[in-house]
Amino acid sequence: MAFTWKEENADNFDLYVKLIDGGQQLRLTETPEDEFKPAWRPDGTRIAFIRHVKDDEGEIVDGIFLLSALGGPERPVAKLLFVGHGLSWSPDGKLLATVDRESRADPGSIYLVSIDSGEKRKLTEPPRDCIIELHQCGDESPVFSPDGRTVAFIRQSKERHIFRMPAEGGEPRRLTRASGIAADLAWTADGTSLIFSEYQYFAVQGKLWRIPSSRGEPAPLPITEDAFRPSLSREGNRMVFEKDLSDRNLWRIAGPKGNRAEGARKLIASTRDDYYAGISPDGKKIAFTSRRTGVEELWVADSDGQNPVQLTFFGPESAFVYAPQWSPDGRFIAFTLQRPPDLNADVYVVSAQGGAPRRLMNELSIDELPSWSRDGEWIYFDSIKTGAFEIWKLPVDGGEAIQLTRRGGIFPRESPDGRFVFLGSFVKPGIFRVPVEGGEEEKLVNTNGPALLWDVYDEGICFVETPAGEKPVVMCYELATRKLTRVAVLEKVPNGIAVSRDGEWMVYDQEDVTGSDLILVENFR
Repeated sequence: MAFTWKEENADNFDLYVKLIDGGQQLRLTETPEDEFKPAWRPDGTRIAFIRHVKDDEGEIVDGIFLLSALGGPERPVAKLLFVGHGLSWSPDGKLLATVDRESRADPGSIYLVSIDSGEKRKLTEPPRDCIIELHQCGDESPVFSPDGRTVAFIRQSKERHIFRMPAEGGEPRRLTRASGIAADLAWTADGTSLIFSEYQYFAVQGKLWRIPSSRGEPAPLPITEDAFRPSLSREGNRMVFEKDLSDRNLWRIAGPKGNRAEGARKLIASTRDDYYAGISPDGKKIAFTSRRTGVEELWVADSDGQNPVQLTFFGPESAFVYAPQWSPDGRFIAFTLQRPPDLNADVYVVSAQGGAPRRLMNELSIDELPSWSRDGEWIYFDSIKTGAFEIWKLPVDGGEAIQLTRRGGIFPRESPDGRFVFLGSFVKPGIFRVPVEGGEEEKLVNTNGPALLWDVYDEGICFVETPAGEKPVVMCYELATRKLTRVAVLEKVPNGIAVSRDGEWMVYDQEDVTGSDLILVENFR
């Protein structure tokens, strides 16, 4: 078995092999770059893998390399502009199926790469009705059929489906009837079925599924939860999959107005992910996302982490519940729900005491990351409905949404004085502001990259930065004095950060358990 592994205290992932029957693993690479996506040549003599490398302009790209199954000199095969979407050998060992694109503005396409020459042949032409900015776009996860005549792959456009097409070219044929969240395809040895896992970012339970390669309905395999990335032996009687062990928890630290000598302490934890916190205006409650029931739901706990109560009950329909934000009077919570099969995102509002959530909009779009105006009359959000992420606002009681920005924006927060909307960007560094009525943007705070992790308190803004080669830091900007202060150093990059209104304390999430196990299934049928 070939796999990549990052040892404890190591800086990067390296390539290893290990005998199925036991013994120590053999390390094949020792470079400072990450290696991943190993794929065996059909005769078992060589392994192809991907390594992050830099192009002539210093941009990170993928390099395909070959290596003997026992180590030794490497041979580069090709460079790919697309990052991180796997490899599959043709049965004759002459070609590799992978993902690449002609420019960074293009969706990913399936390419066949010659092992001898490195020449790339484009196999698929995905539609462009997707979100390239979020990488939810194009074709991915190609795998050759056992006879080499067919390539199966996943296409993400407005929906997500499994396709197959002749390896020599032709028209793709869709195998799935309903849009889903499939990832990481693997053919069965007889070519009659495909095994796949749920797309990990949106996984409901992390199951493995089987679908007929001719078309049909997927059926779940009787495999434990948190199972991803299946791989089948050539004979088809063994399967290995990755069992996710990661666990995020919520931590509390002092804010810019708090006692920083207290240090960080774990606040809310379970054996599943707890993250994306929002602090109530009076500082007495925390809303957060948790997977402790097996699916993502919204929960509320006291500010000391005690008395957690489940607030939403979407069940298996829920794929991703995130970004809870309290109304100014503390009576309601706005949040985002993203669900299969289409993975569109909508803004919802629910009573802080529980009850049926109310959807504020229902469009074929991503409308997300809501926040409230200081008077409680409006909800701000970002949306892709115009083709790029912009900031909008919507009356809480219903009505037409009003577009506030024209040059892009995400993550809106109203200023403490109610005159401006602060916003970030996916592509340009800095935190910006526009008038609440809309208008020209103005840069408010310089950051070392796009600002994606930040929150507002009554006197300023706190945000997370990750200086090159260093741990992430929390910086706070005071609006009155324009003073920028380093408030804390974090161990790992969080998914989000929340600051109490008075600036006394902050909550962030941290991945306390990282990693996965490889599980072998014998006598697979």
